Amino acid sequence: TYFDSGRIFPLIEELYFNPGWQLIYADEVALLFLRNSSENQALLDRFNIGKKEIFRTVAAESQRRLMMNPRLPQAYLSLGKAYLHLDDYQLAEKNFVKALELRPNLMMGKQLLKMIRNLKDQHPHLAPG
Repeated sequence: TYFDSGRIFPLIEELYFNPGWQLIYADEVALLFLRNSSENQALLDRFNIGKKEIFRTVAAESQRRLMMNPRLPQAYLSLGKAYLHLDDYQLAEKNFVKALELRPNLMMGKQLLKMIRNLKDQHPHLAPG
């Protein structure tokens, strides 16, 4: 996360949404991207692991930050965003709520919580039974 703040590095989200880059390595502390090009095709075919792994790394890093300091609203926000990308809407909502408990005026938290609740209202099968 971004300078121990609990925020996701902006570059990580940029690379996630950019089809010109592919993830070829991820662990709990590092991500390695390779440009999506014909010169790199053999490496991409061999090592591409799918971009959802980015958010497993973000989740692990956010959880580590929260173990050190459980009062970081940005870390809960990042953890919620990771779960959102991993399609775990219940955990995403739980972490957005926690971020807002710590910082009630956190605009991004309000927007994400509203979005996920609207999503769950529109698709009731996403809500826990």
